[in-house]
Amino acid sequence: MEKLIETFFDENGFPITRNPDDLLKFTKYFLLIKEVIKDAQKYVPDLLDNTIEKNLECLKQITTPNNSLPLFNGSVEDDLTNFYDYINHFKIKIKKPKNNLSSIYVLKNKKDSIYFEGGKPPNKNYSSCYQSGPLSFEYFCDDQKIITNSGFGVNISRKARLLSRFTSSQSALCLNDTSIVGFEKSNMMNKAYGFLIKRDFNILNFEHKDDANESQVSAGHDAYYKNFGCIHNRTLSIDKIENKIIGQDKLFQKSIKLKIKYDIRFHLYPGLTAVQTLGGNTLLIQINKNKALLFSTNGESLKIEKSIFFGRQKVLNNYCIVISGIMKNSEKTIDWEIKKKI
Repeated sequence: MEKLIETFFDENGFPITRNPDDLLKFTKYFLLIKEVIKDAQKYVPDLLDNTIEKNLECLKQITTPNNSLPLFNGSVEDDLTNFYDYINHFKIKIKKPKNNLSSIYVLKNKKDSIYFEGGKPPNKNYSSCYQSGPLSFEYFCDDQKIITNSGFGVNISRKARLLSRFTSSQSALCLNDTSIVGFEKSNMMNKAYGFLIKRDFNILNFEHKDDANESQVSAGHDAYYKNFGCIHNRTLSIDKIENKIIGQDKLFQKSIKLKIKYDIRFHLYPGLTAVQTLGGNTLLIQINKNKALLFSTNGESLKIEKSIFFGRQKVLNNYCIVISGIMKNSEKTIDWEIKKKI
């Protein structure tokens, strides 16, 4: 038991695959093992109890307002209602963690929440579900999902699985239409393990704060440094005073000799539509007849593209907001915000 836990979990009790679905599966297995041990009237090891407790804390922390897991690194949309009913039936209390326990960081204010991917990729041997979206995020407004990642196409087809792992399928930044991590080209390895990642990268300058005025997370990564000499930093904030989302993406280029095209994608949840306003740098995201959001940038090129969503384990059409441009200097700052239409 101890060797199994050390093999698959990090020091915080989070699966080293970085897959929220794996966290759920392992928790279910360990709960079952515990019930079998109790039914046999045997001693339940403290390590097993502690692991279940940490796993439940992680799960509760990243469970979204629609009672599912955020779509990062292998997740699909599963309703967790029955799971939490099971937990309540056995009167298992879940402690509220004081600090963040996983690589997914959560910002909240009233009914608005952001789920932010702030972790490194997993070890290569556990990377078959890794989706190339560091610093990607999902956004809920009034407990309804607005910005999403693609979800994992694992049960759809081999092609869907591969497409869902590209950076362009995440709400993240993409340079020169390339994915952040490459995949092994060995057919033998791909058949055995399912496209393991080929290279690693670092998360830089991570900061997280929460006060009366705002809830904010900020981090960078060097995944594009080797090929393009670029560092990407992203800051996301929930402004608690003005009740809006503020985002900033910064690019730092070592040399301006290379032509660098950037695309920052914001995938809209299936069923949502967006239209461009007359000004050109503002979009109207229509949630329902009585509710809409305004997405705006600081004069950047803003457009709407068709996209696809894999999160419900079938291919669905959706739309994607894209901020595009060409780096002309060694530094580039892109500011954007999402606020409710009054």
